[in-house]
Amino acid sequence: MSGFETPEGIRLQKVLSAAGVASRRVIEQYIVEGRIRVNGETVTELGRRVDPETDLIDVDGTAVQLDVSKRYVMLNKPTGVVSSMRDENGRPDLRVFTDDYEERLYNVGRLDAETSGLLVLTNDGDLAHVLAHPSFGVTKVYIAKVEGEVTAQTISKLTKGI
Repeated sequence: MSGFETPEGIRLQKVLSAAGVASRRVIEQYIVEGRIRVNGETVTELGRRVDPETDLIDVDGTAVQLDVSKRYVMLNKPTGVVSSMRDENGRPDLRVFTDDYEERLYNVGRLDAETSGLLVLTNDGDLAHVLAHPSFGVTKVYIAKVEGEVTAQTISKLTKGI
């Protein structure tokens, strides 16, 4: 039976080291310093075991991604790039940013070709669904630069919908 199959879980140091946080020795120091939390509770014992499938772990308040099979890329999409993994018209597309990843990544949402801004690229279908489906209420913010002056009437029309 490997360490990953024990009913007691896996040592916290081993899990965080495998996730690329730091070496086991450095992680032990983090534990002693009280810098690591498991499920919101500060851990100070070196023998702590966790279940990477269910436990939420953070270091200095930053969540640690334990499932290394998932990939998340935040892309500041430049103008002139189509929000597609393959453009049938031969225009520059998102492949230029994803070709170096082993995983097949998908974009969450779209931006017009002449719009720049944040796009999330991932192989995590569950996260993509939560971010994209309106039923989850994830707020999206758009900032537009326009020429001239924007009047209160224009803002009212945009708010109500055109």
